[in-house]
Order: sequence, then structure tokens, then C-alpha cells
Amino acid sequence: MVEATLNQRVKADFLVDTGAALTMISSQTAKALGIVLHAKLPTIAMQTVSKTIEVPLTVLDSIMVGGMEVKDVTVAVYDIKGFDPYLPGPRGLLGRNFLRHFHVQIDLKEGFLRLEKN
Repeated sequence: MVEATLNQRVKADFLVDTGAALTMISSQTAKALGIVLHAKLPTIAMQTVSKTIEVPLTVLDSIMVGGMEVKDVTVAVYDIKGFDPYLPGPRGLLGRNFLRHFHVQIDLKEGFLRLEKN
């Protein structure tokens, strides 16, 4: 888990998910960023464990992790089952559309993520 700063003002914990194509944020995080979820947002089909669903997409001005920033990041807004909006914990997944900008080193034993610009 890493702390990210979204749009240079909202901090949130994210799970690093190298298997996720897109970065995802929770609806609570979207609300904190002032994103209004309405029918005019584009959507993308996502496969859950049991079905395919349509989730809204939006573009964040920036995501920063450990001083490394990516601008204009497309994110899906989806409340992942098991993420409780009232408890501390992840508010989204950091996917490949963020990670691809870096050489990524993950050390699970030591508990760190290293990002180096490509």
C-alpha cells in the first residue's frame, strides 16, 4: 500500500496492482476531489468476479507517489468490495496506466515500492 496525492491536494492510500490496467478510485475519493458522478461521464466495461459492469471514467490532473508525478491520469470510479469507506485503508488501486511511466521495483519482504523515471 502506498500514499498518493491526487490533484496536488487529496491524499489517499492505494493498493499497487500491477495486474490492473487502469487506476481506480472510490466514489468517496471522487467526492473529495469534487468529481460529480453523472450520466455524462464516459464509461468502461469492467469484469468483476461475477459479472461485467459499466463504471465511470474521469481524468485526474495528477497523481503523485513518493515525489514521482504523472499528469492527466484516466481513472475508473468504482467501490471495490471489501474497501470500507468508513475505515482506514485503501481508497483505490494504482494500476499500470500510472506505473508504466516508471521502472517499478516492489519488495514485499521489506515493504517498499521504488519508482524510477523511464
